[in-house]
Amino acid sequence: MHLMLGNHDRHTAFFSVMGAHAASSPAQGHQVRLLQTPNANWFLLDSLPGGDPLSAARGHLGAEQRTWLADTLDTHADRPAVIVAHHHLNIPGKLRVPLNLKDFAQLLDIMTARPHVKAYIHGHVHMLLARRYKGLHILSLPSVSYPFVAGHVLGWLLAQARPDRMDLTVRARITRRPAHNRRIPLVWR
Repeated sequence: MHLMLGNHDRHTAFFSVMGAHAASSPAQGHQVRLLQTPNANWFLLDSLPGGDPLSAARGHLGAEQRTWLADTLDTHADRPAVIVAHHHLNIPGKLRVPLNLKDFAQLLDIMTARPHVKAYIHGHVHMLLARRYKGLHILSLPSVSYPFVAGHVLGWLLAQARPDRMDLTVRARITRRPAHNRRIPLVWR
């Protein structure tokens, strides 16, 4: 199991509970990991701003995480890369929701410049939404408990990475919802 931080979490509390595991992160003061699996490398980022702000509704990676990501992507280009963080990107010409990742433009530059980066997965907007930007899949995860917009599915996704794609399956909290067991194929660019 790999834990990631969202905008209601606090670094101080997380690091005090997780101890040495959290201290081993390659980005000082952030929970960052590379998870290698047979068909994809997963890059888990921490989009909470540094410290323990009262409200971290808007995310920020910062230069240290972006540098670590670019360098680690370059040294692990042997399989598809999937980037995961809590905050969303305000993609030009696409769905524009406030309180996004402040440095999303720099992150987009890192991801789109590397063809082995196939997807960016995020939470924060509490809705299931799959879209593309320059061939890169951008996937918004549903909330498990609170929808911002009535009618959006509550639940989670099961993901299975394959060499040429990732197959996602929606697991709705209310299994009679039409979205339950819906399959979402993400074919790699």
